[in-house]
Amino acid sequence: MSDQAHSSIGDALRIIGVEPFAVPTMGHRITGPVLRTALLADAGPSHATGVAAAGTANAGIIDELAGVAAVVRDFDGLLAPSVRDRYAGIEQDDPRHRPPRKWLIAPFARRRVRRRHAAAGIRPGPACGQ
Repeated sequence: MSDQAHSSIGDALRIIGVEPFAVPTMGHRITGPVLRTALLADAGPSHATGVAAAGTANAGIIDELAGVAAVVRDFDGLLAPSVRDRYAGIEQDDPRHRPPRKWLIAPFARRRVRRRHAAAGIRPGPACGQ
């Protein structure tokens, strides 16, 4: 898994008794060559599988999935079955439609900035909605 992987991945691995092997990333995404280099340099126990992201929760970063899968195969790791058919039509997604949990807090955060500015005697500009 990359050093950018969500903490829940490491937690899940530890629960099943597997110690996570975090690979340093280039540009916040893991690539096949970086994974291969890290695995070859590691003198630790064998590795069971690779974990790659097809869009991280916070930044939407997509790892080099084909490269990571090729390296996992080369090292006789486990690969998840394809779920490509479940994502048919995703290319039609409109970025203006996101779950409320992602944007609902924005007005609250803006109000806090306005209050902080007002308390400091600073008049907020257009970026704060005024």
